[in-house]
Amino acid sequence: AGMGSIGGVFLPSDGQAWPEVDRSLELYQLDLRHYYRQLMGTLDELRATVAAEAPGNG
Repeated sequence: AGMGSIGGVFLPSDGQAWPEVDRSLELYQLDLRHYYRQLMGTLDELRATVAAEAPGNG
């Protein structure tokens, strides 16, 4: 078993606008940092790392 990332372009045929991405969401931020190899591990490990990096937890 393995994991990977797939990139591509999808354009709905009905022309409707897609909802905006909320870049402030924790899961979005974790995924972005994981994609750029700034973080590695499982979701629980990533959340623990980010929580430890939060201001006041040093």
